[in-house]
Amino acid sequence: MWQQWFDAKQMQFNNQQSRRTHNITTWTKPRGGWIKCNVDASFFHNRGITTVACCFRNSNGEFQHAQTRQYNMKLSTLEGEGLALFDAVQLAIQHGRDCVIFE
Repeated sequence: MWQQWFDAKQMQFNNQQSRRTHNITTWTKPRGGWIKCNVDASFFHNRGITTVACCFRNSNGEFQHAQTRQYNMKLSTLEGEGLALFDAVQLAIQHGRDCVIFE
């Protein structure tokens, strides 16, 4: 019985390791003339705070500009990510960017 339990735990561990490996993603550059913008949100529900951020890089991977903002409100993940995207679009417009890929 112990061997069966050990084998089951080993299989479980291997599956977890496999899932972790598959979740790793790397940044891929956009085609020439385009800018890529990555957005993200963080949530501090116990403090009632949501923070959003965006970072723009060109097709060579060079930093262009970025922004972070703090909102004193509790938001859902969908709302926070949506707000991060909204802020990023506004920043792109302010900088005169029209060929932008948002992630």
